[in-house]
Order: sequence, then C-alpha cells, then structure tokens
Amino acid sequence: MKTYLDQLQEQQNATTLIAMKEPSAGGRATILDDRPSTLYQRKLRETMNAHTTDKTFPMRRNAPKGSFRFQQIATTMGTMHGVDTAGLVATHNSSFPGKLNAEATIQGNNIHFAPGMDTDYNIRHEVAHAIDNALNGTPKGNQMVNGQKIDTTREKIVDRMAMKALPAQAKTMGLPITPGISNPPQITQRKKVNDDSERNAEASINPGSYVFENADNNWFTVIEQYKAGHLKYDKYDKGQLGHVNGMNRLLLYRARITGNLLGKAKEPVRKWEEKKRQEFIYERYGRDKKLYEIWMKKEPIQPIKGDVPGSINPTSDIDVNLSGDGTEYAVQWLNSAFKDEYGHGREPGVVYDVNFYAQDFVPKKVFEWKENHQLDKKGNEKYYKRDDWRTHKIEDEDTKLKDEQEQEIASLLMMRVNMNDLDWAHYLDQRKQVKPYDSKDKIVEEVNKRFTKRNELINNNEGRDLTLTGDLAKMAPENRAYEKELVGKVALHRLRFKYANWKSSESPNDNHLKWKTDRTYKDLKAAKSRALTYANEAYYTQGAVIGVVVNKQMLDNMYENDRSTKYLKLKLTPAEYYHGFTEQIGFAFHGLDKSEDFNDLVRVGKYMHRAYNLFKHFCEVTGQDRDQYFTEKERRAASDWEGVKQGKEYNDTGYVDLTKNEREALSDVLNRYLGLNINLYYVGNEKIRKLKKRTKDRLLSLKIGFDQAWVNHKN
Repeated sequence: MKTYLDQLQEQQNATTLIAMKEPSAGGRATILDDRPSTLYQRKLRETMNAHTTDKTFPMRRNAPKGSFRFQQIATTMGTMHGVDTAGLVATHNSSFPGKLNAEATIQGNNIHFAPGMDTDYNIRHEVAHAIDNALNGTPKGNQMVNGQKIDTTREKIVDRMAMKALPAQAKTMGLPITPGISNPPQITQRKKVNDDSERNAEASINPGSYVFENADNNWFTVIEQYKAGHLKYDKYDKGQLGHVNGMNRLLLYRARITGNLLGKAKEPVRKWEEKKRQEFIYERYGRDKKLYEIWMKKEPIQPIKGDVPGSINPTSDIDVNLSGDGTEYAVQWLNSAFKDEYGHGREPGVVYDVNFYAQDFVPKKVFEWKENHQLDKKGNEKYYKRDDWRTHKIEDEDTKLKDEQEQEIASLLMMRVNMNDLDWAHYLDQRKQVKPYDSKDKIVEEVNKRFTKRNELINNNEGRDLTLTGDLAKMAPENRAYEKELVGKVALHRLRFKYANWKSSESPNDNHLKWKTDRTYKDLKAAKSRALTYANEAYYTQGAVIGVVVNKQMLDNMYENDRSTKYLKLKLTPAEYYHGFTEQIGFAFHGLDKSEDFNDLVRVGKYMHRAYNLFKHFCEVTGQDRDQYFTEKERRAASDWEGVKQGKEYNDTGYVDLTKNEREALSDVLNRYLGLNINLYYVGNEKIRKLKKRTKDRLLSLKIGFDQAWVNHKN
C-alpha cells in the first residue's frame, strides 16, 4: 500500500502528497496541484472530455517531455483513458524524490524520478495518477499520520490503471508501443535483427532486450535458435566481456535479474509476514499484543532465501525453491515484479523459463547438515540413518493414515494432470486388477473431482495469454491459482502449525498439544499439495520432492565441487516412495505425449530411471521381492535411457562414457527395454507412435504392479 502525505506548498498553495517508502511497489510520491489555475484547466479539460464520444485524441505535434519510453507510455495511456497527456514533463535522475524518501513524485504536470527509478511501472503509476486527477479531481485525504493529512483512497484505482495492458499495435504520436507491462530500465529501442547471422552478436551485446525484440518474448524461441546454431554457447565462458557467445550472455542476464529480484523481495515479504502473524494472534486470542511479542521473540521471522539453479545450462529452466517465512506471498510478489520489470506483461516462466515456488517439503536442515559435513559419505552406507531431517514427524497413527491418504490422492492427481483422457481411462481399467478390488474407489473419485475443479478454474481464468498455445498458454492462469492458494490457504495453515509447534515445545508433556501439532502439520502438507496442483511443472507430494528434488538434484548441486566426497541420501517411508513413483509415471506420460522426434524421446529417460529406482527402494524397505514386478535388465535399461542424455552408460565397472552416438545408444536402450529390434537411424512418425505406445503399456503395467505392492504392504 502506498500512502500520501498532504502538506502545504508555500509559493504554489498546492496540496503535496508524499508516498511512504515501500520497496515492493517503489515508494512513489504524488504531488498533486490544487492551485485555482490548475483546477480551472482541469475543469475545462473534463468538459472537453465529456464531448469526446470516442475517447481518443487526434495525432498531435506536442508530446510529453521526457525519455522516449516515457513518451510512449504517457501518450498511450492518455489515449486509452481519453485524457491529453501532452503537457506532462518528466525529469529523470532527479534528486527531488530523495528528499521525500520516494522513488517518484508528481506535482501538476511535473513528474520526477529518482536515479534509476524510472521503471515502466513507476512511469505508468505516476501517469495513472495524472490521468486520475484529471478525471476525478484531487483526493482530499482520509486520515492523519504524524500530524499530516494523508490519502489512501485512490491507490487501488491507480494500480489497476497502471497494470492494464497497453495496446499491442498502438500508433499514437507515430511511436511503436511495446505490448505488456514493462521493459528492463536499461533497454532502448533498437532495430530488430532479421539476419540470423546477427542474432548471436545482438544477444551478446544487448541480452536485456534480446528475448523481447528477437525471440517473440519467449524463452522457448531462444532455445530453438540456440539449437539451430544461431546462438553460440561455451560452457567455459563465465561472462568475460571479450567473448561473443550470445547464449552465455542471455543465461547470465537471466540469472542476474532473478537474483536481483530475490534481493528486492526480502523487505516487502518480511512486512507481509509480520502483518499476517499479528492478524493471526489478534483474530484468535483478542488483541493480545504481549502474546504476539513473545511469539515473535521466540520464533523470529526468517528472511526468504532462494538459489538460482540451472542458470548456466542452455536447456535448463530456473526453478527457485524459496525458503524462510512468507514464501507464499514472495511467489506472488516475484511473479508480479518479474512481469513488471522484465516480462513485458508475460509470466517469467514464458519469457525466461523462471518459476518461483513457495517452501514446499524441502527440509531446511539439509543445508545446515551439508555445511557441517553430516551428509558426507564415509563408508558404504547409503542413507542418513536418523529421521530428524523432517520438519515434523507425525506420531498420531490416525493422523498419519489420513496424511498418507491425502498424499496418495495428490500423487495420483499429478499423474492424472499429466495424462491424456484415453491413457487415464486405460489406467483405471487396469487398476481393477489390484486385489482386493475396491469397486467404490474413493481415492479415484476424489482425484477426478479435484481434476475437474482444476480444469474449470484454469480454463475460465481471464488471465490466459491468447497469443500463446499449449502449456505456455496455461501458465498465467495456473500461476494466479497457485498464488491464490498460497496466500489464502497455505499461509494460514503454516501459521497454525508454527504456533501449535511453538506451544507444544513450551509444554512437551502436553499430549493434546502434540496431537494438535500433528493435525496442523497434516493440514499444512495437504494445503501445500493442493496449491502445487497449479504450480508449473511441480511435484505435488513430499515423497517426490525428497526422493527427486533433494536426493538427486539439490544434493548433487551442493556437492558439485566436491565429487570425491559422496553424499548420503534421506531415507523415505514406503508411502513416500510410492507417491514419488506415481508422480514420475505422470511426468513420463507427459513427456511421451510431447515426443515428436528422437530428441524428445531422449528426455523421457530421466523419469523412467527415477520411477524404477523409487520402486526398487520401496521393495528394499518393505522386504518384497522386486523380481515379481520388474526385472533387473528392465531397470538397467531405464537407467541407461537417462544415461543417453548424460553421455554415459552402465557396465560391470559402473558408469562410463558412451562409445556410441546418441541415436545408436537410444536404439540399444529401447531394444533392451521393449524387447524390440529397431534402428532409430530410420525413424518416422509411425515408428515414434508405436514406440510411445509400447513404452506407455510397459509403464502402466509397472504402475499396476506398484499399486498391488502398496496394497500388499498396507495389509
């Protein structure tokens, strides 16, 4: 919320409104001009507007004064709202806003921006205030702060005006208007590169504008250009100025802006968390300020943190898994800020393949233990022996069963989301083979119910980008739904658990408090899983997050520079291995559906490998014979499938570098896995289709086998 301070200007007799500094929105100051002459001009302009039936202005010679970008935005917004903005004057790099502890100010027609603060959103916000004042008059103030009159009544209206997308083809003033919300501040207008031979140089010189100007504002177009050889990449290039590897520059720029936003988010997220905690105490225990202060002292707010992994790999995304307090709001803030500053109105996942996730099931202790070398492997052991890596271990048996059921529903929902209708129907038909057969399968009923609700919410969302197709078109409505679940539900359940856990620690012998802590943690996990239903390419369950994200990805990254010391993995429960496996089947089906050529098939291997390994670990901890569900030859072929992409294969001595090219290696893997005799040198659409079907059939058989193994374990 931006607030405004009303104070007297001696020489101008004007109302001055000053914005209180707030990092999340930029701390703008609006200085509104209420001089009689200005009011007369405003009234005259309103009268003129009332007679303008189409709310547009003719082309004019006079334009707003300021940067080229300021002229674009001010002119276009004026045309949109039927207000002549030609008289606006912008002063960039002004020292005046700093005197008011603000980033931008407006007084009459004069707008001042502090150094580096003339971002697109700041420009749009101040121009919106000018338009709002012209249409509705100066706000008179609604409260007093420190003896000064302030007004907060127009902020939401102005914010909506500022966030409204600019017309993609507007030609006011004869200036091309950039679609969307924002450009990075350093971007200037350049001629679009049409010659493919120039793309690499342009990306190297101007990485901040390249994606928007030369790749359809879409990172996946950048990847296509890279694969076509238009963008150079050198894994040893760490950003030296003398190099001209365009893909390296884009990757470095992407990582830098993501890291910058993480830094900017800390303060607004801290303020939000502080407010939510106070509301939580006051609403449940009355306005007990003392209780609130004790809680804050015992459980201080932990600042948000987030790594930027995958940033130096050309085909990898950046999945920022946040930790700390207030990550639910941080996702919303970061998505909005990214679109504002760098996305031109599009989601960060579209423009730069960057996705932000609230703290899910990744245990904070893993990072501490790595630093203390508690996860270093010193002998032949494979797993960290203790179970204290968990955020909380549920002890109550009834609560534990409900938690397992909720996680099973979530994992199966993830599989359903990633399956087409025909494959899902095929799975349900085969599921009848599991003994004892449950004709009233409540888990499947709940999965179908949630799947229908999810689709209705996403398909009816007005935020869908109609210029995109497929998964990218769904990213905006999915993000909005994810943010809504996080801020509206997950945050509340987190505070309930945090408070119950604190009270239980204060009274360790109180069994009721222990039960309450178990219950609130179960509810928190369920809320997280439901929210993750909408997150882009996310795992929904703790089993998948720990089994894959932590054990295979995060620990790999943490030990990247110390491969001589292998790390211990975190041991899961049988239920968690089952849930993680189910989600791998979902991703494998999704990958197969998207596979149109050889390269697409290669990428499916990692899900195949993970699925078989999770099933193997389940059999090990439950004592079941895995040979009744799959053979070692089959599992090894799945492992080598992933190895094709990594350039490795397994032999008697372990993993070694491939001696075959990728096409030969994948042919060999598929022949071993499916029992075929194929040659991928001559592969057409029909052969790809048959390979996909045979692989799906094998995976469904594996899934039914694990369903039976799970039932056997429970009984």
